[in-house]
Amino acid sequence: MRDDAIQSVRLIEEELKKSGLDVETRVKIGIPLREIMEAEKAENISVIVIGSHGKSNLEEISGVSWLF
Repeated sequence: MRDDAIQSVRLIEEELKKSGLDVETRVKIGIPLREIMEAEKAENISVIVIGSHGKSNLEEISGVSWLF
């Protein structure tokens, strides 16, 4: 499952980079909110783009721009 996710994300990342965007992707396993918060703090992230059907608990992360 993780390998499939990594391959899918890499394909999308390659397409975005071909169009000139500066893109970095991550595939993490765990509790989504916790993984997002840890990445945001560790890497000083200013924008996070998430494909999601809902926004539960995302308002707990402050100082980050959200794109859905």
